[in-house]
Amino acid sequence: MIDIQLLRRNPQDVAKRLATRGPGAFDVSQFERFESTRKELQAAVQQAQASRNRIAKDIGQAKARGQDVAELMQQGEKLKSLLEQSEAQLEKLQSGFQDLLERIPNIPHESVPVGASSEDNAEQRRWGEPRKFDFAPKDHVDLGGLDFETAAKIAGSRFVVMKG
Repeated sequence: MIDIQLLRRNPQDVAKRLATRGPGAFDVSQFERFESTRKELQAAVQQAQASRNRIAKDIGQAKARGQDVAELMQQGEKLKSLLEQSEAQLEKLQSGFQDLLERIPNIPHESVPVGASSEDNAEQRRWGEPRKFDFAPKDHVDLGGLDFETAAKIAGSRFVVMKG
């Protein structure tokens, strides 16, 4: 997952680099909407918590002086209800925000060529020489003993389990 601080500092650069992976890799406007809404909700929650703490302190001081605290208690209950609603909204928003962040692909390195298929890739280096066989080699799928269905259940696609 991409570092959230990198996204917050420069989302346009991240979007530009991710555009090399194809269209729709990163929606900057959606990210910025989530981020601004999250900031607003987080500030509202913090402000409500501070107000609730202030009222709790005022209640304690009023009780110590023997004053009636019914009105302060009522304000505290209203703030508690507002705080619970705001926290629930913030949690729901952060869940959606986390989902958005998890779907953003990794940023390709600057040296990675942009292309439509694997034929556009550039070979950087080669180790050794390709083997020459005196027979027609078989594909690993044709050799048998491989269980793709079980592997997909265990580890997901593109994995294989060998039998025997």
